[in-house]
Order: sequence, then structure tokens, then C-alpha cells
Amino acid sequence: MREIGGGKLPQSWIQLQKPLIDTAANSEEKIYQWLAAPDSSANYNAAQDKHHANTGAWFLEGDGFVDWKDTPGSALWINGTREL
Repeated sequence: MREIGGGKLPQSWIQLQKPLIDTAANSEEKIYQWLAAPDSSANYNAAQDKHHANTGAWFLEGDGFVDWKDTPGSALWINGTREL
């Protein structure tokens, strides 16, 4: 017998429950892995290889972006046409 929480459980009951507990733990781990963010390093590295110096500088150094970045609580609205 094994004492748990002030009560005693027979060893056979514990042995019967172990596969269920192991299965639940395994299922929980699979769920965590499924919910985890994907590894984006391959995409990041590929994008880094294709980067051109000063790309987007017109936007990042523009007055609208700089003002937005320097003003807490401000919003920056960006609009344009969607092209595929």
C-alpha cells in the first residue's frame, strides 16, 4: 500500500492508473507542441540572404513613422492597394 493524501491506495490500483497518467502526460505534451510557435529561423535566414541595403528606409525614416514611434499611445494608419 502507498499513502497518498492521508489515504492508502493498493499498489495494484497505482499500477493500473500509471498507463492512464502516462497517456495523459503524453497527450498534454503533444498539445503543447502543436500550439507552440513554428520555427521561423529558416524563413528568417532566407529573407536575410535576400536583403538589400536601405530597403524600406524611405518608410522607416519618414516623418509619419518617426512621429508615430516617438509618440506614446499614437496610432499609425497604413493604407494601400493589395496586389498579388
